[in-house]
Amino acid sequence: MKIVKSKRVAPPHPEVSELISKLYNTPADDLAPFIGGITEWKWPRSDLGNWIKVLNKFDTILQDIIRDYDVDKLQVNPFTPQTKATVLEILRFKRMLLENSTGRKLYASYDRLNSLLFTSDLDVLIADLKVILRPSQQYSAQPPAAQTTNISSARLISLAQSWAPLRDHGIELHDFLDAKKQGSVELDLSGESGDVQFQFYRKSAEKVQEQSGPAESPTSTQQTSIPAVPSSSQPSQSAAAPSTGPKPSSGMTVVHIPGVATSDRDAMTILAEAVEKYDVPDEEKFELLCRIRITKALKSGNEVDREKLAAARLLAIAIYAHTHGETQASNSLFLYDPELVTHIADLIHPDRDIPVSVQIASLIALDAIGRYRVKISEVLTAVNAGVSHGILFSLLRKTVAQLQEEGSPSTSELAESLLTLIMLLTASPGGGGMIVGAGLIPLIIQILDNKLPSRLSVISKTTVLLDNALYGYGNAFQLFCNNSGVDTLVGRIEHEIDLDIADFSPPEGGVHSQAAYGGLTHSRSSVLKHLLRSMQ
Repeated sequence: MKIVKSKRVAPPHPEVSELISKLYNTPADDLAPFIGGITEWKWPRSDLGNWIKVLNKFDTILQDIIRDYDVDKLQVNPFTPQTKATVLEILRFKRMLLENSTGRKLYASYDRLNSLLFTSDLDVLIADLKVILRPSQQYSAQPPAAQTTNISSARLISLAQSWAPLRDHGIELHDFLDAKKQGSVELDLSGESGDVQFQFYRKSAEKVQEQSGPAESPTSTQQTSIPAVPSSSQPSQSAAAPSTGPKPSSGMTVVHIPGVATSDRDAMTILAEAVEKYDVPDEEKFELLCRIRITKALKSGNEVDREKLAAARLLAIAIYAHTHGETQASNSLFLYDPELVTHIADLIHPDRDIPVSVQIASLIALDAIGRYRVKISEVLTAVNAGVSHGILFSLLRKTVAQLQEEGSPSTSELAESLLTLIMLLTASPGGGGMIVGAGLIPLIIQILDNKLPSRLSVISKTTVLLDNALYGYGNAFQLFCNNSGVDTLVGRIEHEIDLDIADFSPPEGGVHSQAAYGGLTHSRSSVLKHLLRSMQ
């Protein structure tokens, strides 16, 4: 479904208009390197209505890729490097655009995002979930959110389910992902632990189609711009041969796939063989794929896939929590994993060497679950919100120290996710007083004093948190003053003004080319705006 213009919108900033024109006129094959050069959003906010033609172009490209690779049914052939780069950059830009635009409810291309959940590529899956997350957060607490976003609830539940093999062996996910315990926590995959057992009920009205050979390869219908993928990536004729004997037309069907964990075949090939052998209906394929992926990730040496699958699970939990009510979440998530909140909190413990991507996804999931009124107290308890040496504040102190160093963008992303969670907890009844009393204000002051250009987005979010704390709790302002907070805030404003005058002033006697809009970059103006607002 393409986006349709529904209202008149104000003309965008000239620089935004120039970017829109460049994106629209850039050929599809050149989009990946062009968008790849946009590492952060540097432009003022604009209405999403100004981006309709660009978004529709992206939708057309994604739809062609989904069709050519048969993603909706079964993607046996992996994306070519160029196609994968194009998909990833389009999804990344969509996420940035949704985070920095107004009128976001205009966005309606959820059919493409829902289709990409069934991709064979885990990088594309995670990028897709991150795009879905942004509108899900916007629609949070609105009853029809699941219908508005039109994302399959069944697929989200399949991604969010706990890893059964670990649960059956009494192994926690945080131990399995902890780099400090690599090699000490392993499973014996020689027996049934390496198999996949799956059951589904075949409806009597379903027509079972007998296939005489392997399915047609998606490459046979690809456009000339997508190179053909070698046939070795397709399931072989003998491996995908249907089972002998009659196939049931209705009733319970048991799928047993032995040796999945130790198999050298990729997950989609194993799935294709199982679909052919057991006539698995379309609505059951995705859950079976998730189980195959999890089982394959258990094998030693698949740590990268473990990290990606864990991040995908946590993002799916967050999206589901934002788009579904408490009753639905209780019946679908918490009923089967009553200690889910505690298990997620264990993944952000600073004493464990958990991948940063998993920690970020864990914070996002906790933020989503905490929006349920019945779960906010459980989140506060799980992260030890009122204890200065608990999980929350230990991670915050560690993150504040890392922000002082020029590092990867993931450090800023981790800090922003952590601050978002803290803002939610401080707004909860009883939670704010606990967090302020445990030592939040001195850490906020340290962040405000960070003058690295790469941390500007963190400063903006920190200033919002500071305002909430100062105006919400009587003891916060006294703590702020006692820790030289006023001097730090005034000094930071002085630093920003001096720097902006030195770097962005027009030539002497001249007029700035963007005088009508202001000459500051978006990040600099945003920080200054939030800092000055704190002085009101």
